[in-house]
Amino acid sequence: MKEAMYCRVGNIQQTLNPNCLLYLYSKDGSDLKRQEVYLKSYCKLWLLNPIKVYKDSGKNRLDDKPNLKKLLLENTDKDIIILNNSRLSRDTFDMFSISDICKENNLRFFSARENSYLFDEFFNVYKKEVEKNIEL
Repeated sequence: MKEAMYCRVGNIQQTLNPNCLLYLYSKDGSDLKRQEVYLKSYCKLWLLNPIKVYKDSGKNRLDDKPNLKKLLLENTDKDIIILNNSRLSRDTFDMFSISDICKENNLRFFSARENSYLFDEFFNVYKKEVEKNIEL
């Protein structure tokens, strides 16, 4: 006799690792405190325990974000909560680099505003753009 197991997740937030990390980015640094308050409230609502907060300001490129690089290289098996997708980078090559590191280190970025894992959404949008520009 075979038995089947049924698992139900009511909200995607329930799939997050409770001991998560937070990443904040603001171009001039003025927005960092507001992001931190918002994300900590978000974590409290979903019973998440942020164990460390990483912050960067300046240009929105991976090379100009020393704390993002540090986060990516010193962590494994973690979920990282960000305000929204644009907090990481607006450069496609940076996003691919970040994605590769995430795969190697089993890291997942989760956007609190979009309520989705970043690279799932990023690759869906990118794939649609590529398919739109290629004749089949």
